[in-house]
Amino acid sequence: MKYTKGPLKVIPSKEWPFDIVIYNANGKKVFSRGLPCHSSKDKTFEEALSCVNFDPKDREECFNLNKQALADEILRAAAPELLEACKDLVARFEEENFASVPIFNAKAVIAKAEGE
Repeated sequence: MKYTKGPLKVIPSKEWPFDIVIYNANGKKVFSRGLPCHSSKDKTFEEALSCVNFDPKDREECFNLNKQALADEILRAAAPELLEACKDLVARFEEENFASVPIFNAKAVIAKAEGE
């Protein structure tokens, strides 16, 4: 299975609706998603992220949804490098015939990431 190679970088858009955007090393947009909660009154990504223009009773829940969305995209951007690091670690430990539960788990995660 082919996937977008890293390094990838998350850069929030500077214009409404303030998407969370992932770029590759060449500066090409490879993924974008909107914040779950945002208002047309927002003037900056930080305002949109923190839901400053929401009703106070809804603000915390919306802010938490937005923070989780941003964290998810940061993890997504790190995934290709994490996969390569896991492969390197597994290969190194296999060279030394070192078998353990963490290595077994790493191999399972690698297989999952590769669609096996």
